[in-house]
Amino acid sequence: MNRIGRRLRQACNDRERLRKAVGNAIRRAVKDIAKYDSQLAAHLSTPTLRLGFHPLYAPAEEIDWAT
Repeated sequence: MNRIGRRLRQACNDRERLRKAVGNAIRRAVKDIAKYDSQLAAHLSTPTLRLGFHPLYAPAEEIDWAT
């Protein structure tokens, strides 16, 4: 395989590795949140929070966050 092919494959592997790392970090954070606030953790589950190549937070209804 030529050098360009190797670089393309490496770039794909790097992107997949990063995607998995980000997804795992988010899942771990939601799991930790669940220890203290089960309602928030439930809110941050699928379909509100979607992981993958394009992570997305899309609540079904508008949220009025108390600050």
